[in-house]
Formats: sequence, structure tokens, C-alpha cells
Amino acid sequence: MPILRVSTWATDIGPTHRSFSLINLEFVINTLSLGSLYAMLALGLVIVYGILRLVNFAYGELIMIGGYMSFQGIDGRARYHDTPVEEALPVTMLAHDDRVESPQGCTPTVCAPDHPIVAGLPSPWPPLLGYNRVIPRPPATLIARVGEDPLLVAWQYGRGRAVVFTSDCGPHWCPPDFLSWHGYATLWQQMISWVTTTA
Repeated sequence: MPILRVSTWATDIGPTHRSFSLINLEFVINTLSLGSLYAMLALGLVIVYGILRLVNFAYGELIMIGGYMSFQGIDGRARYHDTPVEEALPVTMLAHDDRVESPQGCTPTVCAPDHPIVAGLPSPWPPLLGYNRVIPRPPATLIARVGEDPLLVAWQYGRGRAVVFTSDCGPHWCPPDFLSWHGYATLWQQMISWVTTTA
């Protein structure tokens, strides 16, 4: 019986074969991890070049987008609070689960309509279904908010720039109406353009 033969073969594998298999598995995992890192770096260059038509190797920019595993996230498991990432961001994160669910929708309010990130975007913005609650840090610019909480905040950090958008950029907190909004693509293009432009 083939099953019996496979079973017998499996029990005949000695410790040398097992450790060799684990080494191969570890090698494959490490190779995939390193390859993924290179792919992300290449993708970053492609995105920046595609938008700006300029190759930027400085990488002094940071955009953080909200979600279940962003900022502090679900049950506080994202753990970006009190890290170097938080230090570079224009907001202070809460030390616990910071998600705010709004199934009825919460409509963003633009606070700085002349800021290059939101200049010329159609109003009103469609409602969002949730966000991560954060606290803006001076001297950051609060560009948009939902209720009393920040939605879009930007600042100059050292020689770079950082932006936070505390809601999703895709389905879940970002519903179809927001995704199909005429200002959606422009918002992200202007955000990336602003953050990658040298101050």
C-alpha cells in the first residue's frame, strides 16, 4: 500500500535528515524575508518615481495610515506608542486600543483647506467608518479631523516630513463612497508629493 510505504519511509528518516530539512526551511524563510525587503524598497522607489518623476534615495519621509494594526491598534497590539516611529510622527499615540468604530459614518472636516495636501479637493468629504484616535503634537498642522479627533496631520521632522491619516486607505473604515470619491486619488497623490518634497 502506498500510504504504508510513505509512513514507513517517514519513520526511517534519521536525525541528520531532519536537521538538514530544518536548515533548508530556515534558508528558504530567510531568503523570502530578504527578497520581500528588497521588493518593498524597489516598490518605494517605483512609487516615488511614478509620482514625482524623480528618484529619491533620501527616505526622510514617513506616512502612517490607520487600521487595526496601526498606531496602537486592536487591543493595543500594534505597539507603536513610545517608539522611534512615534517620535517621527506629528501625533502622540494612546497607550491602549485606540480604534474608534463609527458604523453610522463620521464626516471629515477640513481645518486647513490651503494646505498643499488638501488644496483643491472637492467638498464635502464622504464619511469614514472609523479611525485610530491620536493626539496632535505641536507644532504639527491639523489638516482634517473627524469630530474632535485628528484625521490628517502633518509636520516637518528634522529634514524630512511626516504625515498621518488615521483612517483606512482601503475597504473597512474607508467605505465604497470614499473610495469612489473624486478627490480620493488626488488626496493620496498630493500627500505623497508633499511628504517627498524637500522643505
